[in-house]
Amino acid sequence: MRTRGSRPGRRRFGFPVGRYLAAVAVFAFVFFVCAGAVCSASLGIAKRQKINAGLGPAPPGVDLSTPAGTWRSFLELAGQGRFKAAAHCLDLTEVPEDQQEIVGAHVAEQLYRVLKKTRAAPGSVTDETTTGPIVEGEPSNVVVAHRFKAGGIEGEVWLRRTTDATHREPVWLFTRRTVSSAADWYRRIVEGRSVHRSALDPGLGPPPPSVTRGSPRATVTGFMSACQRRRFSVAAFYLDLGAYPPAEQKRIGAREARRLKIVLDAKLWINVETISNDPGGAPEAGLPDDEERLGSIDLGRAKIPILLHRSVEPSGQVAWTFSRSTVASIDPLYKAYGYGWMGDHLPAFFFTVRVASVQLWQWFGIVILLLLGWIIERIVSAPLLAAFRGAARKTRTKWDDELAAALEGPVRLGILAAVLFLTVPLLDLTGAASQTASVIWKLFAIVFLGWLLSRWVEIGARFLEASAVTGRNEMARAFIPIFSRMTKALVWALAVVVALDSAGVHVMGLVAGLGIGGMAVAFAAKDSIENVFGSMAIAADTPFKIGHFIRIGDITGTVETVGLRSTRLRTMGRTVVTVPNARLISELVENYSVRDRFKFETTIGLVYGTTRAQLQFVIDEITRMLLDHPKVFNDSTRVRLAGFGASSIDIHVLTWTAADDYAAFTGIAEELNFGIMEIVERSGSSFAFPSQTLYLARDAGLDADKARKIEEEMAQRQEAGEKRS
Repeated sequence: MRTRGSRPGRRRFGFPVGRYLAAVAVFAFVFFVCAGAVCSASLGIAKRQKINAGLGPAPPGVDLSTPAGTWRSFLELAGQGRFKAAAHCLDLTEVPEDQQEIVGAHVAEQLYRVLKKTRAAPGSVTDETTTGPIVEGEPSNVVVAHRFKAGGIEGEVWLRRTTDATHREPVWLFTRRTVSSAADWYRRIVEGRSVHRSALDPGLGPPPPSVTRGSPRATVTGFMSACQRRRFSVAAFYLDLGAYPPAEQKRIGAREARRLKIVLDAKLWINVETISNDPGGAPEAGLPDDEERLGSIDLGRAKIPILLHRSVEPSGQVAWTFSRSTVASIDPLYKAYGYGWMGDHLPAFFFTVRVASVQLWQWFGIVILLLLGWIIERIVSAPLLAAFRGAARKTRTKWDDELAAALEGPVRLGILAAVLFLTVPLLDLTGAASQTASVIWKLFAIVFLGWLLSRWVEIGARFLEASAVTGRNEMARAFIPIFSRMTKALVWALAVVVALDSAGVHVMGLVAGLGIGGMAVAFAAKDSIENVFGSMAIAADTPFKIGHFIRIGDITGTVETVGLRSTRLRTMGRTVVTVPNARLISELVENYSVRDRFKFETTIGLVYGTTRAQLQFVIDEITRMLLDHPKVFNDSTRVRLAGFGASSIDIHVLTWTAADDYAAFTGIAEELNFGIMEIVERSGSSFAFPSQTLYLARDAGLDADKARKIEEEMAQRQEAGEKRS
């Protein structure tokens, strides 16, 4: 109801509300247009790891230092058809480096056609400062270069200040969202193609509010989150189930979502941060503009791509889902990499719950496999050991029985290692868990071999020691335990090295370090090491045995003990001399105990005045005595007139006696010496003593008759022609 004096649109405040609102609208429009379409909110500088590394250095004529420079460079280069150069003005961070040159030129051409179609003005961006527009005293770091409304859509082209780790100064680039939207703008504005709108998966019903599918990243994140919360019916909204009847979509969708999550966990690791967060997605060579590749999975000789597809719902909203072709590949992939009936029917938490990066069902599988290995070991080991023992009993030797008995402990561990080797792959462990399982069964196998070889070395040492006792080889008996312990230590040292290598430890570096340390120790303990190697040489060469009577240089005695470092001798004076083993292998060792015969050699002197007949009698009788003695070798007996000494006529006696040791030889020598004394006494001669006899006589002079006869004989020889030779 109107009152007097009032006008339409006027209120009691005294001014027209309609005109006021119209003025505000006009002011806002003029502000956005005349201000160069500055963004109303201030954003931070976009930070990238690398900026268009696949494009190489920017060519001359590309100015990216200011908003106006980037806008002007793009329009000029694209207008000249130099789309590869114009691509330097785009933020191609989400495009793989090896595709940036091709994709960048394609996007630059599409974007330029859109700008040209929507009549973008070259002078619409006038800011020539490196910081860009200032909003409330701070750089806004973003500029809306162009707004348009065409083809039934509204769009904005943005420039943003961008930097990376290698650039000192930020550059201005067309934003990633502008790059991702260029293809859709081009299709709808330049080509005039309409967008097909359809309802996604009507059989699932309306999506719950938690389902967000506005970008590839949002779709993947939502799918993974729903699967981790075991809400596979919600995860089904992220699949394109158009190939299935609507009545089956709810049942099939939950199953396919579950299977896809299992396959992705097993064969494809997806880094969500690298997926585009823009509604248009990231352009990629070889793919339609409405698809996004997450990766591929090998299936036989083929590679199955995992793709996202962009659809437009009846409301006009963009929705990204796993493509229909990817959904069709889920069942073949699950058949190859899934868990069959178990994966479809066990509670989902068996596959979604992880402890130390291992799924819960895999932990149960590990426990079951260990129990199964224990049962198989109990069942198989008894008949296997019985077969080995039976085969060993059929031989006459005893050592193979000992070897078969030594299998009892190690063979159980070996069977468990074999069971784990054959069954662990069934758990389909990945990453560190797979490596750990592989290391465990390898360690079992290494311990099995080390344990078995150690036992066999011990058995061999026992048999060798028994053989040494039978052969009365005391030195071998003393060395066998030492070398047995050394061999067992070597076996376990090799087992430790192999185990470390299997566990991923760089053994070569460790061995090199030990080698350097070993060289230092070897130099410091050179003498001790020489003695140890000397004991090994003595054991291998056996130049003497314990109890032998030997001579080393000027040391003579009986061997009492042989150790790793030294050998002890009991001398004739009943003292003990310790000789380092290194000296024993470097000096001449004379072993008296291993002689097969002892030499009997003496020279007897008879007094001058002994007649020729007496000498011949003594020589003949001594020879006869030696030949008749049972402990004298007849083939080497020599009794000869040796010569004429200063005080005696010397007879040399040489023969060899059959004696086992020095004590027996001295007994034989005593018998022979007594026999010689008796022979000399029977001959009527006597032994000479060192003496001189002085005879006083006048010199008879020369015999003249003998001298004359010799002269005549020599003259006759000369006449006969005889000459001295």
